[in-house]
Amino acid sequence: MLDRIYIAGDPHGRFDPLNAAAADRPAAMLMLGDFDLDTALEVAVADARRKCDLWWIHGNHDVDRPAYYRNLFESSLRERCFSARVIEIGGVRFAGLGGVFQARIWHPHNDGGRPRYLTRAEYLAAVPPHERWLGGLPRKARAAIFWEDYEALWQQQADVLVTHEAPACHPYGFAVLDDLAEAMGAHTIIHGHHHVTYTYRYRNRPLTVHGVGLAGVRTAAGRVLTPGLDEERGTFELELQLPQRDDRPAGELLTINDLMPHAAS
Repeated sequence: MLDRIYIAGDPHGRFDPLNAAAADRPAAMLMLGDFDLDTALEVAVADARRKCDLWWIHGNHDVDRPAYYRNLFESSLRERCFSARVIEIGGVRFAGLGGVFQARIWHPHNDGGRPRYLTRAEYLAAVPPHERWLGGLPRKARAAIFWEDYEALWQQQADVLVTHEAPACHPYGFAVLDDLAEAMGAHTIIHGHHHVTYTYRYRNRPLTVHGVGLAGVRTAAGRVLTPGLDEERGTFELELQLPQRDDRPAGELLTINDLMPHAAS
C-alpha cells in the first residue's frame, strides 16, 4: 500500500510534476507544504484532485504573503490539512506535522530544548495587539511548530510521520522528530523543506527517512517517481556536512545518485 501513496515535495509554485504524477491514479497524494500559491490550492492541483485523494501539511513559506496564506488555509481543500492529526489511508496511519521550529516560540536547539510557549493561546497572550494579524497570531507565527501539537501527536499511534522539517539524519534536522516517530510507533519519516531526495536507514533505531526534492514526487515506500528540480545542492550538503556532525545518527545514506542513478546524468 505504501507504494500506492504518493508524496509531493515542496512545489514552490511548480505544480506540473505532482499533477502529472497523479495520472497513475494513486490511492492518495500527500503534499509537504511550501506551495507559494498565487491561486487557490484547489485550482493549482485541479488535475491531481480529479484523479486521487489529496492531503497536505503546510511549510514555512505558506505564510510569507497574505495571499499565500489565504489561498491555502482558506481554500476549499482546507479540511484536507492533516497537520497535528493522524489520518488512515488503505490501513496505513499517517501523522502530519507542518511548519518549522521558530526560536521565539520553540527551537529544540535553544533554551535546553524547552519551548518558550507551549500553546498558541499562551503565545497570543504575550503578543502586543499591533503585532497581531487579523486579530490573532502574527502571520509568520502561524507556520511555527507548537509544543501542543507535538504533544498531541505523541499520545497517538502512526505508521508514518510526515513533516515539513527534517529529522536528525539531515544536517539541519531535529532529533525531536525522530523521538516523536518512535513514540508513535512509526517506522518511516517523510519530509520536505530542504529540497533533496534521499533515504536514510538508521542503524540503532527502527526508522527509515525519505526526503523529497523540490517539486519532486516519491511513494511512501521511498520509490522515486520524479526527482527534484535542484538535487545537486541538497545532495552536496548531505554528503559533505552530515559526516561532520558529532551527533549524527548512525545509518546508511542513499542519495538521488543511488536511488535513481540516471537522474544525475
